[in-house]
Amino acid sequence: MRGTTGSGPFRAALVMLFAFTLALPASAVPLAYRLKVGSTYTYEVVQRSTGEAASNEVRSSHPQERTTKLEILVLAFRDGVYVLDILSGDRRVRRYMRPNGAVVASPTEPAGTLPFFAVFPEGDVVTGKPVKQTAMFPLGKGTVPAVWETTLTGLDGSKKKATVTVSGSVALPSDRVISRTLQSKGTMVLNLETGCPDRADWTVSYELTYANKEIAVIRDLWSVRETRSTSCKLTGVKP
Repeated sequence: MRGTTGSGPFRAALVMLFAFTLALPASAVPLAYRLKVGSTYTYEVVQRSTGEAASNEVRSSHPQERTTKLEILVLAFRDGVYVLDILSGDRRVRRYMRPNGAVVASPTEPAGTLPFFAVFPEGDVVTGKPVKQTAMFPLGKGTVPAVWETTLTGLDGSKKKATVTVSGSVALPSDRVISRTLQSKGTMVLNLETGCPDRADWTVSYELTYANKEIAVIRDLWSVRETRSTSCKLTGVKP
C-alpha cells in the first residue's frame, strides 16, 4: 500500500490535481451601481452617534440614535452619469453620480449631510485582494488627502450578491500639541442583479487630543472622541 500511494500513477495524479488547483483563477467581478431610470429606491437608515469629552478626571458622554427614511429617485442616466433626486426627511438634494459611485456634483447639498455608498475601483475586483484608492477630502475651504481600501470579501454561490468591505483614513493636520485622526470602515452587500446595495453598515471615528508642552513632557489637557455609525437597509424599489 505504501508503494502505491507514494509513487507511480497515483502520485502523478496528485501532483497534476495540486497544480490545477493553484492555476484556478480567483473569483473576480466588476463592482458598479446599475440603477434603473424612473425607479425609487427606499432605505431605512439608522444613525447612532457617541461623543465623549475628557479633561483630567472629568468625562462627559452623549449618545444619540435616530431612524429615518431615505428615498433615491433615479431621474436619468446621461453621458455615463446618473441624475439622482434624494429625499431624507424635509431635505431634498440633487446628486450626479457615476456608476462606480463617484459623485460628480451635488450643487444643493453641503458636503456629507446625507449618507451614500462606497466608491468602487474600476475593472474587475478579485476576491480577497484589497484595492487602494486615493482621494481628496473636503476640510474647511481646502482639501486633505485620504486613502481608501476596498476588498471584495465574498460572493454567494450564485454570484448574485457580493460582500464588500471598505476602510479609510484621512490625513488631518496635526502637530506636537494638537493631534487629529479620522478613520472609517464599513461593509456592504451589493446585489449584482439589481445593481444596488441590499444593506450597508459603516462607522466613522474622529479623535482630537490637545496637549500642553512642558519642558520635557507633553501632557494631554483634554480630548474629544466621536463615533458615528450608520446602517442602511433596502426596504423597497418602485416601480
